[in-house]
Amino acid sequence: MNASETFPLPQLDSRCLGCSCPEVSPFFDLKDIPANCVELCPDEKAARRCWRGNMSLSRCASCGLIFNREFDPQLLEYDASFENSQEFSPSFRAYADELAERLIGDYQLHGKNIVEIGSGKGEFLKRLSVGGQNRCTGYDPSFQDSGEGERAGVRLVEDYYSERYASRPVDFFCCRHVLEHFSAPATLLSRLKKANVGREVAAYFEVPNAEFIFEGLGLWDLIYQHVCYFTLDSLVALFDRTGFEVLRAGTAFSDQFLYIETRLPARQPSEPAKKRRSNGARDTAASAEAFARRHKETTSRWSAFLKDRSDAGQRLAFWGAGSKGASFLNVVPGAREIACVVDSNTRKHGKFLPGTGQMIRPVDYLKQYQPDIVITLNPLYVTEIMSTLSSLGVAARVVIEPA
Repeated sequence: MNASETFPLPQLDSRCLGCSCPEVSPFFDLKDIPANCVELCPDEKAARRCWRGNMSLSRCASCGLIFNREFDPQLLEYDASFENSQEFSPSFRAYADELAERLIGDYQLHGKNIVEIGSGKGEFLKRLSVGGQNRCTGYDPSFQDSGEGERAGVRLVEDYYSERYASRPVDFFCCRHVLEHFSAPATLLSRLKKANVGREVAAYFEVPNAEFIFEGLGLWDLIYQHVCYFTLDSLVALFDRTGFEVLRAGTAFSDQFLYIETRLPARQPSEPAKKRRSNGARDTAASAEAFARRHKETTSRWSAFLKDRSDAGQRLAFWGAGSKGASFLNVVPGAREIACVVDSNTRKHGKFLPGTGQMIRPVDYLKQYQPDIVITLNPLYVTEIMSTLSSLGVAARVVIEPA
């Protein structure tokens, strides 16, 4: 199921996808990249023949939103082959545990009806269910079951959340890493409002942080599935414009994520929201203009690093077959020649990376492979990776930047 089957999508043109402003500036292009970089491909041939699309990023002069003008929703299917869970990382689990505990405390979520939009396999909902004895329902087209499934007190529905579920009770919404996948984010929010007329309900949304990406720290978070890249300003402006009351907004997970907490029905936008909205375009202008050069330089440095280490006879391994890893391995010249790619996500083992066709192996394979260097892209995971390597008896150097 793709988004266009449930949410009518606009024809992408020169207008901003967030505020419809016609003043947008193109600044970066990537061609022929995997449309679904977290697809579970059954074999090398299928992985290399995956659907591909083009990325042409533009920045809005009004709200600061960055978006892909060449996005084609027909290239994506959100079904059981879509696998982007980070739950196999202890660092990420700790973050999710802390977030769930905070939301339960801040919003008094005890014995409540909670709905998650884009719930995946329900891992976060399980935390909210157990932590507050809540009744939780998740909606996600990538979940497959015979009708509606029950998982540890959490009901999962293979569908997008829409007006058809308006009769079901809800006291709190959460929606994490979903909004950026839509080329009509305002439509998703408007549907949410329409389905909850007459209710006063709070919600928590989370998206990748565009400033973290375009300042260079999250360089490899550019993926085709993400149509929109939000700054704090453009995110607040979107919710304000669509009639949500902004309660709180900020960064999370070492500034890699943005969050926004809102309430329906809206009363009036807060003064901080109005002030942030006026600065949105200025915040992203400088980083966007420099990004194309930074991306080219970083890609060249990594390519030279891989060649030098290969010429020296060193064995390279790559840790992380998620979206960052797939982006890196498809874009950096020579990266597809890395023979060993591992991931802690057991659902990926024995599958193949879209585009490059490399097999994804379990982490334990490193004990047999004995690499000299292990490349990883997220500095938050370095400590747990080094600990795992030590337990496996692997004396490899962990590298997050090319020397």
